[in-house]
Amino acid sequence: MVKKVYPFIGYQYVRFGMKSWKRKLILLMLVSIEILIIFYVSCYTYRMKNPSYVYNHICRITDYSISITGRSIALGDENGAVYFFSKNMEKPLWVFESSSKIRSLKLSAQGDYLVVLDDNNALTLFSSISIIKEGRVEPLWIRNFGSCEILGIYSMGEMPPLVYILVKNREGVYLFNTKGEIMWNYRINNRETNAVLSYDGKWIIVFDDFGIVSLFSVHSTKPVWSVSTQLLSLSLTISINGEYIGVGGVFENTSRVLMLSLKDGNKIYSKPLPGHIESISISSNGGKMYVNKEDGSVLVLFYENSRVSEKLIHVSNSMSQLVSSPFSSYLLAGTSDGEVYFFHLSRPAPLWRFTVKDLSSIQMSHDGESIFVGNSNSIYFLTNTQFSEVLPGSRLGWGAAYTLAVGVIVYSIAASRRPALSVLSKRTNLLGLAFGLIIGTLAGFILTGDPVQAIMIYCVGVTTGFYICWTRKSVTSIFTGFYAGSFGSTIANLTLGFFLWVNGDERDIIQLMIITSVNGLQVGILCGAIGAASGLAATKLLKNLYLED
Repeated sequence: MVKKVYPFIGYQYVRFGMKSWKRKLILLMLVSIEILIIFYVSCYTYRMKNPSYVYNHICRITDYSISITGRSIALGDENGAVYFFSKNMEKPLWVFESSSKIRSLKLSAQGDYLVVLDDNNALTLFSSISIIKEGRVEPLWIRNFGSCEILGIYSMGEMPPLVYILVKNREGVYLFNTKGEIMWNYRINNRETNAVLSYDGKWIIVFDDFGIVSLFSVHSTKPVWSVSTQLLSLSLTISINGEYIGVGGVFENTSRVLMLSLKDGNKIYSKPLPGHIESISISSNGGKMYVNKEDGSVLVLFYENSRVSEKLIHVSNSMSQLVSSPFSSYLLAGTSDGEVYFFHLSRPAPLWRFTVKDLSSIQMSHDGESIFVGNSNSIYFLTNTQFSEVLPGSRLGWGAAYTLAVGVIVYSIAASRRPALSVLSKRTNLLGLAFGLIIGTLAGFILTGDPVQAIMIYCVGVTTGFYICWTRKSVTSIFTGFYAGSFGSTIANLTLGFFLWVNGDERDIIQLMIITSVNGLQVGILCGAIGAASGLAATKLLKNLYLED
């Protein structure tokens, strides 16, 4: 190591005594390692997610449902109570109490109507705007329909309101209207049959275990068209724009996925797949179809310009649930082990993982920004924003990358010929640093009472301003010290915000950086003024005590 003295400055600097090509080679290696770490962290790691809010229920939750935006939530419990919440779930907007355990419930896409089925086979319709009679919430109607299953609900908030509820029992599939009257039905005829109600409430698609798919208008029991897919164990989905139908099933011991035109039932494409298909879902415009396979993977089929491409994402061998966002590229997967994974299709690894005991259900808003994870007694609310992909991957990994980047910068400066980093030899300058650190820490602790902020933010700003005025020993240096102190506090607060994010702060990185930099600038103005003023005052008071080399 070589020491070099710059007499016109009076400082003694240290730079590394090695040949230029060796320094450049080491610097190149460090930069390459930094790039590899950033690439690996951003593509192949994920972070552990913390819930934004947790709702704990008084007894076991039997089912819950959300609106398409995630702003309305309804749940039923084993005591027969139905709770309707707004998004924050802090306090229910209304509660309906009955004597029979709630078996299932479903909110309409807009969240303005709720259909509930209890263990006594009572089918009940509620409005999101509660109707109170004699101090008790009253449903719009109740029908005893025997053992049945809720398949879907559609609502349109016009006057008069329009509501359709699709259910099935052993005899057939039935569509109820706003008044609770059966306006459409389909006889099953001893076949395992299922049905789907379209997003716009105009169409019903019926499919059975013989592979027959039929399209009906809600106003007619005569099918618009009927086709034989020759597939068994059908799974079916409809795109929100009402143009495409996705069908998955088994043909001659081989799984196959079809896309049909809703208009005429014609086949758009067919794709054979290895392994068994658990379920399928489709994007709003039919451009993406998600196939949940039994081996714990998700096959994404992309349809564009009459061409089909695919991407395989492996989740977990114990994957039991899959939810896709119709309007974005997000996937939410749950496993039987209580693991929840959140994917974006641009990454081979998940964005984050969340763990919960006794996982029962996962649900997601249409844009992928609100995620709900339920178990027997709680519902966990998790948030996501479009900025989640700005720094995807492990937060600890990004912290390591940041630390290495700082080290690379320090090394590049220290190994260069420029006197930017120094080992200060003047006792006066060391004394100035010590005074600045003490004054900054004391000022920060007095003003905030927080030792972390006092040391990391106030101390940096005050010390920077103090040191500049101390070393320059001029009245004009107070302005330089003020600006330098303000800048120092801003950078320190920005760094603190980054490490808060690394430590698990659930605010997105862009929001956090903006907030911390603005707060840092506000604090920095005060710190710069304190540092510059105290540095100049100390210079004048202790002028005769300087120890010159």
